Amino acid sequence: MIKIETIQRFRLGEVDAFEEILEVESAGLLAYISSFVHSKDAADDIFQESCLKIWTAHKQLRDPLQLRSWMFKIARNTVYDFLRKSNLPVVISVLDTELIENLSDYRKSPYEEAVNAEWRELIRIEIDKMDSLTQEIFTLCYLNNMSFSEISTTLNLPRGTVCSRICRALERIRKSLKAKKINL
Repeated sequence: MIKIETIQRFRLGEVDAFEEILEVESAGLLAYISSFVHSKDAADDIFQESCLKIWTAHKQLRDPLQLRSWMFKIARNTVYDFLRKSNLPVVISVLDTELIENLSDYRKSPYEEAVNAEWRELIRIEIDKMDSLTQEIFTLCYLNNMSFSEISTTLNLPRGTVCSRICRALERIRKSLKAKKINL
């Protein structure tokens, strides 16, 4: 958690405060960016450009409590700029194993490990079938641990839309697993 004082110092242009913020948020930002592009080098470049844009725009942060959403919005726009310049489609691929790993909390016996691997694969398949907006919402929620309100602010969507997309995505995953006789 970033202290409000640190955010205020960042807004005043203190480099140390920005470094403290990046220590907390960099992993989530990089994972979010990586969900759009399949190249580690491209993700690193976009991350660096996003950080530069965040730093350059530090005075434009209106609400300190919205720092995280503001940063992710800048990263998202930077990704879209990159994809447009590269003539690549704006599609999220949530193949990130960390996301799938986070959805399965435990591993015990080889049998349980095999079952977990099977349902992680089914979850990945179901996520890939979702439209890109739902994939992005799902990624922000489960990979970056953003609240529905933060996602709503980041994507400029009503909170109800975020909630309904997550609920439909989870229901789709549950139905798929249930059809395969795998219980969550």
